[in-house]
Amino acid sequence: MKSFLFAALVGVTLVAGAVPTISNVSLSQETGSRNVRVDYTLSEPAIVTWTLETNAVANASEGWIPLPEGVANTCTWGDINRRVDKTGACTFFWGADHSWDDQLVAKGCARAVLTAWSIHHPPLYMVVDLFGGPCIRYYTSTNALPDGGLASDIYRTHKLVMRKIPAKDVVWTMGIPEDVGDGSYEKFKDANKSDNLAHKVKLTYDYYIGIYELSRAQWGNLMNTKTGYGWMKDNVSMQNAYPGGGQYPSYFRAGDTSAFCGRLRDFHGADYAFDLVSSAEWEFAYRAGEPQTLYTGLAWNSTNAKACGAVVSNSQTTHEVGTAFPPNRWGLYDMFGNVLDGTRDTGSPSSWQDREDYKTTGICVDPVLTGSGYIYRGYYLLQWYQIEEGDYWNACVTGTFNDRIGYRIACPVPNAD
Repeated sequence: MKSFLFAALVGVTLVAGAVPTISNVSLSQETGSRNVRVDYTLSEPAIVTWTLETNAVANASEGWIPLPEGVANTCTWGDINRRVDKTGACTFFWGADHSWDDQLVAKGCARAVLTAWSIHHPPLYMVVDLFGGPCIRYYTSTNALPDGGLASDIYRTHKLVMRKIPAKDVVWTMGIPEDVGDGSYEKFKDANKSDNLAHKVKLTYDYYIGIYELSRAQWGNLMNTKTGYGWMKDNVSMQNAYPGGGQYPSYFRAGDTSAFCGRLRDFHGADYAFDLVSSAEWEFAYRAGEPQTLYTGLAWNSTNAKACGAVVSNSQTTHEVGTAFPPNRWGLYDMFGNVLDGTRDTGSPSSWQDREDYKTTGICVDPVLTGSGYIYRGYYLLQWYQIEEGDYWNACVTGTFNDRIGYRIACPVPNAD
């Protein structure tokens, strides 16, 4: 078998926006190996992603054909798919033998297409390593994820996949408006659940949110324990949604490394303000642009709610994250079922009515409510009867959390000064 991968190598650049810029792209192959080296010059700190394109003839007259993104991103190291906090000469490597074994382009050529992203306008997906030390990677889509994409268990056990939510400066309706026509308003009004009635909200930032509820294995891998507390039973998959088990949101939010979010912040620095999702962040991401109460746009009843995941089976067991029900239109799984999502908001969900910004402008800006008790969102398995009775999907818990309460992690995108 021939030892070389390409007969000719060239490089090109794409730029996301006016700045930053990439120039002087070159590719080479290490002698006697299938490792490909890419060198480039970066004008200012940025996030850099890439694709690899090949062609059957050297002059590219038949057009360029991209490799599957996940193939090109498997076994890369150096200044790629991450935040590059330097300027000038940069280098990364691709181990083609790990993801493109025995493939040759003996009579053609190949090129690397690099894209520079502003730190304030990063790619759609951020992946956080929970096991191998501080490492954050960025990808343009779930198809670009290495190691087989979302089909791989590593994204439910060892890595945390987060999707960017385009919320910055969008004024939207939180709660249940009277005119959506799906029957939900009448249910909630008749049950006197004024907590959930419509009000205007604006978030002044984009943010990343976990596409899955936190799994037991993800918690265990970051916190260096595989057994944890008594509720981690051997017969329950470590990929099942993480249950509260008596652990309040404050346990996840503490500023030191004894807490899940505190440890993430300590690993990755001030620009990565990992935290539990807020109630407003949760609902904006849940809706994914859908005005109806159910993110599918269907009428509010137990049948349609079950299709979103509010009921799994007649078992009291949570299911493996991201496996039982389709995602919403932004690719977020289990937003309406499996377990409830504990948030960083506390107090009464109706306290938005007392906020000064709402009283003066009619808009709650970046609301995070404070008070007694914890606010959780969504529904959990075996809760269909509460849907039928108009019980709320936005509630305050003052007692001990139980195995129906889980968590979803968020991280704001840094705003430009």
